[in-house]
Amino acid sequence: MRLPKINQKVELKVLSGPWRGAYSTYIADLDSRTLSVAQPMVGGMAVPLPRNEEVELEFIIENGDRLHFTTRVLGHYVQVVPVITLAMPSPDSVTRHQLRDFVRLDANIPLYYAIKPPASEGLSPDEEDKRKVFHKSHTIDISGSGAQILFKESHPVGTMLDIVLQLEGMNLPITAQIVRIVQQVKPKEVWLGVRFTKVEERYRERIIRYIFNEQRARRQKGLM
Repeated sequence: MRLPKINQKVELKVLSGPWRGAYSTYIADLDSRTLSVAQPMVGGMAVPLPRNEEVELEFIIENGDRLHFTTRVLGHYVQVVPVITLAMPSPDSVTRHQLRDFVRLDANIPLYYAIKPPASEGLSPDEEDKRKVFHKSHTIDISGSGAQILFKESHPVGTMLDIVLQLEGMNLPITAQIVRIVQQVKPKEVWLGVRFTKVEERYRERIIRYIFNEQRARRQKGLM
């Protein structure tokens, strides 16, 4: 299992709540059961992270690959600076980001989306399909791992979606999760950031190929 080293810079992502976002920090300490990071600061104020708060840690290894894992806050203490202790991740939870998946393109791509019923309702696939109501919309931008989408109304972070992306004459089915509220455009229009949680690799490859082809075409026209 690859882990960041002491003093290595990392990015700490708060996944929910009013402080949701990504914060730069560094590894302050490391042992067999825990790792500790300097408490992130914003405008001279410490980002509050209570016990059992779930966070994500992201870091870069020597070959340039970006690794990340989800963990939880165990506690706080003061070393030279305030420090947050995190649970050591399990070996199989440290996963690799493909950096090309994060190349993002401003693009208006038509799609249909439906809000998935909460898993707690225990619906069968057939019952879930009957509950779905698809709405037409489009992307604001897109990458191989997610998109910003225009919605007519806001939905909570964590909401799951079924999306049918209409790309170059193909309908690409994707399951996604709302991860952030980006911008309220008008009273009835809001940009929401979504992360693709389930997409066939051939469809992801098609999205990435579209992004690179479109970038090349725009450069040739002097638009990038």
